[in-house]
Amino acid sequence: MKSRPQTAQTAAGNRSADVPWNGIVLDLVLFAWAGVLAFTAPWIRAHLQRIFNWVWLLHALTFYSVMLGFVLAAPPPPKKFRLNRVVVFVLVAGLISIFAPIWMFATPLAGGGSFIGLFWNTAAMIASSIIVCLIVLGKYHSRRITTTERIIQFIFPILYLAVSELLLYDTARSGGIGVGFVLRGMSLSYIPFRLLMILTPPRSAFEIMTATISLGWFLLILTGVIAW
Repeated sequence: MKSRPQTAQTAAGNRSADVPWNGIVLDLVLFAWAGVLAFTAPWIRAHLQRIFNWVWLLHALTFYSVMLGFVLAAPPPPKKFRLNRVVVFVLVAGLISIFAPIWMFATPLAGGGSFIGLFWNTAAMIASSIIVCLIVLGKYHSRRITTTERIIQFIFPILYLAVSELLLYDTARSGGIGVGFVLRGMSLSYIPFRLLMILTPPRSAFEIMTATISLGWFLLILTGVIAW
């Protein structure tokens, strides 16, 4: 039986499907968001504790959305459970997710949040990371994704990284601790999440470029090299 020749429209559709639009849109939003962080300081200070108390939920949903994209893009699993590269990747990502809250120590150290809030946020992040790993491994075998989950995949990485930039920027500007501590915190949460998104198929050199530009722009603003 002969296969149908691929039409130009079908080829264009396939190329569009190979573009990581979620990551590219995320970088465009974060680039714009970093540019207005300096003007959000009064609002941040007025709502900082409330923002800080809900970071764990954004963290869990973002981790879920990133890992869901990865396991659904992987080849179908064997019928009998075994420790293959996808399962190992999910477990390693889970460990990263558990240690990610370290950057939040910067907020109470800078006088912007309570240590009690930090304790509950950290406990919630650890518990939710473990639960997410189990759910994602279940999705890896069921291979099903709902419309709600697709919306989560698109929205929550943007929200989480935008809120992270908000807290990181405010902490660096508070004077309570140095920018160096904030940068080390970023290397354990903000940057690993973005790398996980880049590693999730479809992969694109263009997304690597937009992510590098967006991150570089934020670092210039965070460190005060560019100031409004």
